[in-house]
Amino acid sequence: MKTLKFLSFLLFPISLVISSPCDISGEAAVVRCATDLVLHQFGGIKEDAKFSDQPFIAVPLRQISLMCNKYDSFLQCTNFVDDECRTSMLTNLMSLWNFVCAADFTKSVNENLHCFETAENDINIQRCLIEAMEDFDGDIGNTTVSIAHRREHRCALAKKQLNCFTEFQFLKNCQSAVELQHKLLSFIVNNVSDLSSCEIPSFFAIIDKFKVVERGFIAFLKGFKNV
Repeated sequence: MKTLKFLSFLLFPISLVISSPCDISGEAAVVRCATDLVLHQFGGIKEDAKFSDQPFIAVPLRQISLMCNKYDSFLQCTNFVDDECRTSMLTNLMSLWNFVCAADFTKSVNENLHCFETAENDINIQRCLIEAMEDFDGDIGNTTVSIAHRREHRCALAKKQLNCFTEFQFLKNCQSAVELQHKLLSFIVNNVSDLSSCEIPSFFAIIDKFKVVERGFIAFLKGFKNV
């Protein structure tokens, strides 16, 4: 009887391995082929890196072609691996890559590349993004912060980053680009992170707020001209 129990103990973990959609060659291929793409998005490993503190993966939309080319290379590199195997190992990453590299999304991004380039060179937007990250680093630096509070800080950062792209002149000239940034951030928050309870303002709410400010600005100019 003891022998049977011992054999059951040994067989139990084996059954877990057998239930995996990957064999060892498939797992090795997915890890090896994904390395370049993962390093492109996350960067290399640094001794002082705190990956647990990263809010969520950032996707610079200006570089979408480079990222999607790397994703195509990953798919070709693992073309002998069952898709279920790839997805089981990289569930959230593949979900993100499939979203970003969808034909309609990449087409829209490429049509608005000039706006994303403008954002990268805009002093006010970049200062806003830096300050948002500095606030996050300051808040999250306390090692006693609970997991729930860390989620709250990441949620606050997501909202601040989105708000940076709603700078009046940029939103006025690049509304489609801001909408794409909103779609991406909303997808990351709701689908590939632990921030599903984070309430990102709708794009319609952002536009409504912009119109209120715009009407006030126009009224101010009219009043100024009449003086």
